Amino acid sequence: MAQLQMITGKTLPDPLQGGHFHVDPEGPALMGNRCAPCDRVFFPRRDWCACCSSPILDEVTLSRTGKIGAFSLIDRQPADAWVSAPYVQAEIELPEGVSVFTVLHPADTAALSIGQTARLELRALPTPDGTRAVYVFAPVADEVAA
Repeated sequence: MAQLQMITGKTLPDPLQGGHFHVDPEGPALMGNRCAPCDRVFFPRRDWCACCSSPILDEVTLSRTGKIGAFSLIDRQPADAWVSAPYVQAEIELPEGVSVFTVLHPADTAALSIGQTARLELRALPTPDGTRAVYVFAPVADEVAA
């Protein structure tokens, strides 16, 4: 299993999971959608609303930062994991009201806290099919919600 690496150079590798993020002049951003009738936000994007069943969903760019809602150190390698153990899995609560379950990288569990700010970043992941871009969140030091 591979370790995450910094992306170097100007060329972004193909994404591991297509359609989850894009890169604009401000940097990477996750792509979600919002239900037009009930205003519910989803990530990843979906074809219909899980709340009201409407198929009218607008694409939205989600916030690039959120708050750590929960985290756990994964020290045993799950069979289907794309990153090598040990790593930290976390729930990131975005201001839009949606949670993203992702890897925190880099992450020292002793320095993490619930409510701490985390920022979206892209990393390179070596795979048998070549290097792929993946999104992760990086904890922001000394920023904890009041």
